[in-house]
Amino acid sequence: MIAGLNTPLACVRVFNHWPVLKTCITKLFLSQSRQYGCALVERADACFAPVVPLNEAALNPHNLALGTLARSPSGATRSHAAPRFTPLPGVTGP
Repeated sequence: MIAGLNTPLACVRVFNHWPVLKTCITKLFLSQSRQYGCALVERADACFAPVVPLNEAALNPHNLALGTLARSPSGATRSHAAPRFTPLPGVTGP
């Protein structure tokens, strides 16, 4: 992300520069699409996930594999209750 701002990495390490960096990053995010931001961060060594609407999150392959979200009887998307533990074989009681 910092490379996208043409900002020297040393500026990130200086606490006094953070307010200016925050303003620059905010302007960058507001001026571009989510796809642009994702493409920019995906090229970096970073762990991230975009913030998406719930109906889009329900279609995410990772969420589908984990069964994170479900449809209510009314058809609304909702999260499953947590925690969901599978009982261990041969173990009874808490």
